[in-house]
Amino acid sequence: MNDWFDMGGYELYVWGSIGCTLAVLAWNLWAPAAQRRELLREEPDSEEDHTEDAA
Repeated sequence: MNDWFDMGGYELYVWGSIGCTLAVLAWNLWAPAAQRRELLREEPDSEEDHTEDAA
């Protein structure tokens, strides 16, 4: 099992690459959801502004 984790001496490169990949995947899942929540939170305010301008 240690041989598998050692990756033939390239463990820093391999595990670093895996870590970076997982971080990017997590960001790609989190960022759009956070942006959507923020836009939905701001949406009612922007509708009120448009109705006041139209009147």
